Amino acid sequence: MKESVLKANLVKTLRESLRTFVIMRLEDRISSGYPDIVISGNKITSWIEVKYGNPNFASKGIQELTMLRLASAGFASYIVYWEKLAQKRTYIVEPKDIGKPIIEWMNYVEGFDHSFVLGKVRLIHNLT
Repeated sequence: MKESVLKANLVKTLRESLRTFVIMRLEDRISSGYPDIVISGNKITSWIEVKYGNPNFASKGIQELTMLRLASAGFASYIVYWEKLAQKRTYIVEPKDIGKPIIEWMNYVEGFDHSFVLGKVRLIHNLT
């Protein structure tokens, strides 16, 4: 599995379900350190950084700092698609917790589940 495929499928799910929202992929369009996806709708903007862990992943210091700053000013989350052997999980992780061991991350579902992420976005944007 590639991170780019997971990101593309997540964005597709978000766009299909949140048709009046503006959803943009930012990676490779702006200097490094910015999150992958920005979602604007219902007068709220949220930021998402997508990671694929097989089972580990890399995160740049500037990116972690940016995500912490965005979370303190509004809404920012890491979406970690984690895979180890036959086990797959989708985690939603707050930026302050990204450096903690994965065993401490409690907000997850089994499998690679874009609808789980959609539910979080809907909650942030007051659509529930």
